[in-house]
Amino acid sequence: MAFLLLDQITLPLMGCDDHREEFASVCGFTTGGTAEIIYHRPAGGITCPSCHLAPYSPGHPVIPVQDGAVAVLACPEHRTEILDRFHSGLETRRQLTAPLDTERM
Repeated sequence: MAFLLLDQITLPLMGCDDHREEFASVCGFTTGGTAEIIYHRPAGGITCPSCHLAPYSPGHPVIPVQDGAVAVLACPEHRTEILDRFHSGLETRRQLTAPLDTERM
């Protein structure tokens, strides 16, 4: 298991290294800092009691990432927040990589 550190949020992530890194990269578009993956429990722990117990609760939804997926083991509130940030990051990356119309009138 790995953890995503994003602003004041620390969430457990399940998935392969490639998809976790891609997920963090996309979420990084929605923060002024960096989105970081760590492979150890955070020193301060996980602050949300629901997120702390999430690894023991089956049935977490997965988020499609490229040709795979990641599972965010979090309470519904934090899961919704990170999913919204992920979708915003996808839109930001799409806008940044869209070809510019350089034709002038």
